[in-house]
Amino acid sequence: MSETSFIPDQKSFIPDQTWNPTVELEHPDAPIAAAIASMNAEKPQKLISDLRKCVVTDPDTNITYGVFRGDGEHDEEYSSSEAIVTIAPFANGATANMLVRNEFLRRVFEEAGVRDASGKLKPVVGIVSPGRLVAMENWQGMRSQESWRDLRSLGNESSNYRLSADERRQVRRGDLGPVAREMLTTVSRRDFGRVSLFGYSQGGNLVQSAVLSAPTANLDVTGAAIGDPSNSEDRSLLRLGADFFKTGSKDRALASRLGGLTAEQMAQRLRYGDFPSFIPSGILGNNLDLYQGLGRNTLGENLQTSINSGITPGLVVAYGGESAIAKPNKIEPILANLIDPGEIVTTIKVDGMNHSWGDYLPLLAKLYLLGVK
Repeated sequence: MSETSFIPDQKSFIPDQTWNPTVELEHPDAPIAAAIASMNAEKPQKLISDLRKCVVTDPDTNITYGVFRGDGEHDEEYSSSEAIVTIAPFANGATANMLVRNEFLRRVFEEAGVRDASGKLKPVVGIVSPGRLVAMENWQGMRSQESWRDLRSLGNESSNYRLSADERRQVRRGDLGPVAREMLTTVSRRDFGRVSLFGYSQGGNLVQSAVLSAPTANLDVTGAAIGDPSNSEDRSLLRLGADFFKTGSKDRALASRLGGLTAEQMAQRLRYGDFPSFIPSGILGNNLDLYQGLGRNTLGENLQTSINSGITPGLVVAYGGESAIAKPNKIEPILANLIDPGEIVTTIKVDGMNHSWGDYLPLLAKLYLLGVK
């Protein structure tokens, strides 16, 4: 821990909101329910295949992302200056799961009437991470028809940014700014000037750095939300991995079923081999740097600096009541000690949930709706 690390006092903490996940899933907010109905009216295999066409890679930054504007036939209805930016969790390339997630969020924001200053809808820009090894996924695909195998190849497209040796050391120490700047530069190159920033797990860590890095990319941040970030304590690689594996593939499969999206359920089936491929993926260049950085206790400093800078008018922080990644006994003292006279930070506890709560897409959408401006 650095000499300037944020060291919280022990204070009692009551989050601004506590969500009962059963209630939220059984009675989702109207925009979320409408988005679920809309996506379930479509054939999931065709939907996923069509979403794949959104994926591009910036030739200069090597950041891979998708711009989600619906069916692509009404691009004029979408803003060219404002966007909603999501950053994927660890080792998630342009998988079917990430594509479905971003399309669902786009529909939720549309149903909620989220628009830019001129009244146009805001597109979702979904930035993916350096990917994972996909050999086991492809093996599963070879057992089935060509169309299924084609879907299983999703995820090969992933971000492969290039950092200097000094920047890589910076990331390993927990400052993810160099990675966030590459991502935001990519967004800025699409001529967007105002963004909301959202991320879950590693994506939540990167959003913290993205908020602080936005001015260098000539971006105004209109709002931000992070879910279950890992940087509320110092952890070794082994311990961080062990905490991650406390949430299993069965938890994520249950999340997709209870979330009610048929396309997500198909996407989850395409994730066969997801967990076995997680560890070897972690030793790949950029992933290894990020993996080490995720185990640094930087949350308090990042949030306090965001508050002090005034870069964003709002920042929502949510964590699972039984999460092993954002442990309540670690994250709550940090949140309790923030000096936030302008009440920029809103805190949410998702009661009784482990790290899989971000795979309950209605819950994730509800979080991001609170952060969008």
